Amino acid sequence: MQTFETLRAALHQIACPVCHGALTLEAASVCCQDCHRHYPLEDGIPVLQAARAQKRGTATER
Repeated sequence: MQTFETLRAALHQIACPVCHGALTLEAASVCCQDCHRHYPLEDGIPVLQAARAQKRGTATER
């Protein structure tokens, strides 16, 4: 999917709005590598609003 690859290429230009960490692209969300918040994708566009983020723990926190 071209939109998915375009977004992946652009991720180095945006950051987590909460902690300013680097973001990675997952199947249905963009994930912050530092605070582990997941931001939803709507029509291939990340919704980088703190209120919409879901915080998920790391494997070491479980």
